[in-house]
Amino acid sequence: MNKSRLEAFTDAMIAIAVTIMVLPDGVKLSNLLSEWHVLFAYIVSFFLIYPF
Repeated sequence: MNKSRLEAFTDAMIAIAVTIMVLPDGVKLSNLLSEWHVLFAYIVSFFLIYPF
């Protein structure tokens, strides 16, 4: 893996971690999965922005 791909991967992982950290404490996985279409759109947009 070259340096630029490693940097892009690290940036993506930090972005995901920061996004998860801002969720309130009362959020349960079952509540997130009930909004699967929003979660799916988020994941698709992530891979469109950060193609590996």
